[in-house]
Amino acid sequence: LLCIDPTGTGDVTKTKLVWDYKGIKRSISTVSIDPANGLLFVGDFSGFVHCLDAATGKLYWVHDMKAHMWGSTFVADGKVYVGDEDGDFAVLASSKEKKVLNEVNMGYPIYGTPIVANGRVYIGTNNNDPRDSKHEGDRGVLMCFDEKTGKLLWQLVVPKREEDRYHDWPKTGWSSPVTVEGDRVYTVTSRGEVVCLDAKGMEKVSCCFYTNARDYARFAKLMMNDGNWNG
Repeated sequence: LLCIDPTGTGDVTKTKLVWDYKGIKRSISTVSIDPANGLLFVGDFSGFVHCLDAATGKLYWVHDMKAHMWGSTFVADGKVYVGDEDGDFAVLASSKEKKVLNEVNMGYPIYGTPIVANGRVYIGTNNNDPRDSKHEGDRGVLMCFDEKTGKLLWQLVVPKREEDRYHDWPKTGWSSPVTVEGDRVYTVTSRGEVVCLDAKGMEKVSCCFYTNARDYARFAKLMMNDGNWNG
């Protein structure tokens, strides 16, 4: 992991390197930085979460999730949120000392980055352990939880694409993290569709990209059935 001064020009390999950290293994994650304390958090594919000083690269601690991490860490309200391939969802303290505040197994893989905004936690996964008996089988699932209580507020359950497994890989589920702006939630479903949801319960929905008439009909059903996508 390298920290580079962006003010240089040309080849800055030797002149603008601020610090480097060689303790991280192969990683496909981006870093997250807590502006309140200057701590940097990053996960690696082997399942380790690293906490460093963003200014100096000093290592403070490493936490072993014990499973592959495909997504990134996310920092909000003095906490670090992270998920892994085994379905473990952990909340760590954003501090120089490692503190595990909460950890739970969701029962299904978490490939995307958990997002926290406006008192809600958004986690994408699949339907290995259905929370709604009306939705069985392989599905992409986006769940919204209350940040303080952990209560499930709503979930969006999306059927798999059927024409080619390479368009929607089996058991992979929802991999795209959400983007939240006000009461709007934007994300990409496991079907490759860009959707806009109402954060309070999905009353407003829009969709674009890789859609057809059947998909729009399904979105109409979603709006009529309190977020339950019945196919």
